Amino acid sequence: KEAGTSSNFRIAQGTADALMGYGDDAKAIPLYQAALTKGATDADAINTRIGIAKTRTGDLAGAREAFAKVNPNGPRGQIVAFWQLYIEQKAGGSAAPAAQ
Repeated sequence: KEAGTSSNFRIAQGTADALMGYGDDAKAIPLYQAALTKGATDADAINTRIGIAKTRTGDLAGAREAFAKVNPNGPRGQIVAFWQLYIEQKAGGSAAPAAQ
């Protein structure tokens, strides 16, 4: 409860990380979103985790939206590219990676 209401983004992010680690992705998503609104310093990392959590819960459209917010040329770009490929394969799309 404190994680969602605290003004410190680190509490929300840390709790969300733990929930994802336990496989409770649905509960992690709103905490990651709260961390973003509370001034989290690495939005790419959090949006990557939101995308992964949404993929795992079956919200592929939401995952695509989260991944689209990540800088493809940044340190999370290759991770996001992998997950986007996974989503396309899961959705029955092409297995070829997108050109960058």
